Amino acid sequence: MQQRIRYAKSNGFNVAYQVLGTGPVDLILSPGWVTHLELAWDIPPLARFLERLASISRLILFDKKGTGLSDRLDPDTLPSLGQRMDDVLVVLDAVGSERAALFGTLGGGAMSGLFAATHPDRCLALILYGTFAKLEPDTGLLSRLADGQESALDRVEREWGTEGVGVAFWAPSLTDDEDVKAAYLRLTRSGVSPGSARSLMRLGYQIDWEAVLPDIHTPTLVLHRTGDLVVPVRQGRELAKGIRGARYVELPGVDHLMWAGDQDAIVSEVETFLRDVGPSRDRHPIDSEDLGLSAREVEVLRLVAAGLTNKQIAGILFISPKTAGVHVSSILAKLGVERRAGAATVAQQLGLIPANSHL
Repeated sequence: MQQRIRYAKSNGFNVAYQVLGTGPVDLILSPGWVTHLELAWDIPPLARFLERLASISRLILFDKKGTGLSDRLDPDTLPSLGQRMDDVLVVLDAVGSERAALFGTLGGGAMSGLFAATHPDRCLALILYGTFAKLEPDTGLLSRLADGQESALDRVEREWGTEGVGVAFWAPSLTDDEDVKAAYLRLTRSGVSPGSARSLMRLGYQIDWEAVLPDIHTPTLVLHRTGDLVVPVRQGRELAKGIRGARYVELPGVDHLMWAGDQDAIVSEVETFLRDVGPSRDRHPIDSEDLGLSAREVEVLRLVAAGLTNKQIAGILFISPKTAGVHVSSILAKLGVERRAGAATVAQQLGLIPANSHL
């Protein structure tokens, strides 16, 4: 389902983003750690997780400045949470989303929560996973890596991209899967440099947005795994208590990476929550290129919506029935649907073809 990568300009820097799926709710994912929009698709469980989210939403992914395919930054001058929020606004504007559900993990949770508090008109709902309001320095990942914060940060920089700091505590269930482990470590090495990894980790441990919690009035779901080795579960409990009306769900598992372990349980909770919240409003139609559809595929889609068979499409477009079938299969995959009727319905919803189109 991997789609075209685009760029939006934020404060003079390019932010890479992707749009997947065609669901009724815009969902923007804000991981708090390292991402890489291309290499994510080389990790089968991560790709599956993204595809699952895209099946229930219009999923918006981005590499924050300084990581992945976005412009790199000086490790000593990483953006503030306010500047990170600017990135989200720029991406939402670029994809034509008036309101979206924000899904934040780890440090991305703080940015998402602050966004919900300060931009309630743009935030339909808030989902927080494996994150915290104020991290206890003597618990969590750094305390497991070494005695003392500086020693732990030294180890992160020294061993960056290796199993010891990249997998062992983040996703213990992956330690015996050599292929997935290698692909994920390749993503981390390509996503940020060792120095940037150190700076990101230091910045994450300085985050304190506890005072903002009472100002969040957006529907909120807080998810946490009971055995999380990066952020202890009690911090997730405290976070949920601070947000009025937040729904808190504790899930079994030791993996911090949400796509590792039982990812279906997470997607199920997210799906139920988004269904209760309702669809995004005032969303502009998506350009066909945002879905990765070629001009020829748009032509084929219009004919599919009119109820034509592959043979009939082939006759109209002067191509072979086999080629028409290839186009149809590609369209179904890009729209995230299984049947031709579903493709026609989605195309109408997105404004790619008129409603009740008959050619």
